[in-house]
Amino acid sequence: MGDDEKKTGAEDEIEEPAGEEEEGGAEKPKGPRAPFTLSPLIIRILTIALGVVVVIIVATVTAILVVSANAGNTQAKHGVDDELVKEEPPSYFDMDEFNLNTSDTDVPHFVKVKIRFAYQMKFEKDFVPELGKWKNYLRDTIGTKISEKKYNELQDPEMRKELKEEIRNEINKRVKNGEVSEVLFDDFLLN
Repeated sequence: MGDDEKKTGAEDEIEEPAGEEEEGGAEKPKGPRAPFTLSPLIIRILTIALGVVVVIIVATVTAILVVSANAGNTQAKHGVDDELVKEEPPSYFDMDEFNLNTSDTDVPHFVKVKIRFAYQMKFEKDFVPELGKWKNYLRDTIGTKISEKKYNELQDPEMRKELKEEIRNEINKRVKNGEVSEVLFDDFLLN
């Protein structure tokens, strides 16, 4: 081995004359360039930022899993059946307005009510024409049931609820091609 082989890194160094400067007036550094390294502060900041990103991702995934798991249980908690959720809203059959006197004998009172029957759409084809055929009979029956009540009874929400149930039962006894699911009082004026 010669003297040339024993030199350590001397071939890599390029010496430039001492008087030469880079553009802009600064001297060129002498010797080999140091490899690129990050300062410990930058490494610490990047580590903290990476930790924050990981925590955000984990929290987001956990929240999504919890919400999706609870969404399935919501129906079970509230007792909602899948069939009811998918059920179509009811259709309505309107009766003409009723203007009636109550059964009070001491002071005359007046009732004005607009009634609507709720039924399922699947019955509409045969049910609506059947209700139309029974309309006069139903008006008479409903008018009689309302007129039998006293002013104080009609003021009580529980008694009104019972009256609706009586009307619903009377209608469902008569019709064959469907059923009234609910009786609604659209307007109810009691004087």
